[in-house]
Amino acid sequence: MSSNATRVLFGLLFAGFLHFSAAICYYSNGDPSPQDAPCGDDTDHSTCCGPGYACLSNNICMATGLEKQIPNAARYDRGSCTDKTWRSGRCPNFCVNAAHNDTLDGGIGMAKCPGNLDMYYCMDGASFNCQTGDNVLSFSGMTIPSQVECN
Repeated sequence: MSSNATRVLFGLLFAGFLHFSAAICYYSNGDPSPQDAPCGDDTDHSTCCGPGYACLSNNICMATGLEKQIPNAARYDRGSCTDKTWRSGRCPNFCVNAAHNDTLDGGIGMAKCPGNLDMYYCMDGASFNCQTGDNVLSFSGMTIPSQVECN
């Protein structure tokens, strides 16, 4: 291989490394997430999901494959974000209330309200009522197909 070709190859690898290293995911307390991967790479900030979870368009992570088979594991999860401050509207800014025992240094399990495709609650021990909407998240009108599966 010529030295010019070697330089071009090295430059491309280095540029790819810079892009990859810039995509760090953070928990809501600002700690880096060691395994989560961004759901999108076409915006400044993105929700991140862990291995075995797919990114949904409503910023929730959904268990896929073997992750669904773990006993008592949450089928849904609030993941992390590429914005360390969590001020971006692309961050999953729900289930981040320390008063409700939400995990601020990790993801937190979520569940769907029985019989409702658009309503979820945080599995943080806080009381919720799917009938009245107390401590329930509604994603009414949003489509939630899987976008990316994080491995």
